[in-house]
Amino acid sequence: MILKFIQMIVFLENTTTQKVFIFGGGTIYEKYFDKCDEMFITEVDTIVEADTKFPNFDENNWELVSREEFKKRRKTMITIMFFYALHKKRKRCKNMEKVKIIIDSSSDLTNEEINKYDVEVVPLTF
Repeated sequence: MILKFIQMIVFLENTTTQKVFIFGGGTIYEKYFDKCDEMFITEVDTIVEADTKFPNFDENNWELVSREEFKKRRKTMITIMFFYALHKKRKRCKNMEKVKIIIDSSSDLTNEEINKYDVEVVPLTF
């Protein structure tokens, strides 16, 4: 198993293709997460015991491009909800400051709409 892991690391480090799909586990996610610019994530609405999980990530650095919801009814008559989500890393210049936007209290912008952009919200005060 360790040999296969080392062979995979060598392969990934020497890959010259435009896209590489990584299917985990935890060590692979940790090693290559910062190099990703897209994430195709399947979320399953259930509770399981596991020693490895997908790494936490700052959603402000990622744009949710699409999210589809599905239901699967199992033989046990239990319906399982799952979601396919595509996230793309937001492009940002390293030396660029966050843009400040001023919003007055009567604005109908939702937090979800505001969070799509890498901005600092400044409430309008008089």
